[in-house]
Amino acid sequence: MKKLPVAFALILAASTISTHVTAFGLPKIPGLPVGGSGTAVDVDGFMTKASETNKLFQDSALTLALAVSDKDKVAELESLQTALAATADPKEKDALVKQISEKSTAALNAASEQQEAAAARISTAKDEQRDKYIKAATNFALGALQATELAPAGQSAIASLQSNPLQATKLLGLKRTMSDVTGIVGNSTLALTKVPGIFRAAKIPLTLPTSGKGTTSVAN
Repeated sequence: MKKLPVAFALILAASTISTHVTAFGLPKIPGLPVGGSGTAVDVDGFMTKASETNKLFQDSALTLALAVSDKDKVAELESLQTALAATADPKEKDALVKQISEKSTAALNAASEQQEAAAARISTAKDEQRDKYIKAATNFALGALQATELAPAGQSAIASLQSNPLQATKLLGLKRTMSDVTGIVGNSTLALTKVPGIFRAAKIPLTLPTSGKGTTSVAN
């Protein structure tokens, strides 16, 4: 057998070592893209930010719904809040949180269709209460903008986990989180146009953020 040239032998040896390193699954260097697809996806970072955005949006929606809705809708929301505070069952809590979220956005949509009545209700708010509503409206818009900016990263995160069968459990949680994000994006018009319209009708000054990088207002 003819001897291989030294240079070729070295290349072959390096290739063999590289194959074995990959086969034994040594840790990837943090920050490197997976599979040469571009920028690395910070899945955990996305889920944390998305959860914070969802909470900001839903808390703000509830505050605003209680401010502009009629007595029946307010009573229904308050009843759900009481039930949520009284239960310790995780599944029941999740179900109640979902109900509160859905009914809050439905109430706000209804209020926007009866803008004059909704504006009359919120215009009676004084001092700290009015400030609380302004901050809630600001955060509501901020949450919508953040969700819109987060959505592409969420799609990339899902794609990165779908290629790894060992991440099936995390993928399920990620898809639920992404569903929250897309739900918020779907309500962007409510947050950025309809609710501000109620404030304008009530002659309450409201300055909205222009990007998701704005500062969260702390409601009283």
